[in-house]
Amino acid sequence: SGNVFIYEEHSSGIKRWTDGVPWSPSRILGNFLVYCELERSEVNKQDPVSAAASSFDSQSLNLLSKEVKRSVIDDLTDSYGFKEDGLVKKTVSVTVGGI
Repeated sequence: SGNVFIYEEHSSGIKRWTDGVPWSPSRILGNFLVYCELERSEVNKQDPVSAAASSFDSQSLNLLSKEVKRSVIDDLTDSYGFKEDGLVKKTVSVTVGGI
């Protein structure tokens, strides 16, 4: 479950959606950018691999494909503390009728 937000960049003036949630840097997956929710403190004293595994053994992780898990978690564990049971954000830009 989740939310879908759709907006037209030009007329709305929105260039990037911000929601106050601390997100990991984006990772490309096909046509999408994928982000994982981070702990607010971003200071994680645990071993990064263990921290990522324990933080992402939630329902959010189960919804991700093996490819996403590998590209997002393996790539980011050295620098970022994922929030336990955190959210996953997936974004895409679409052009319709030249707009």
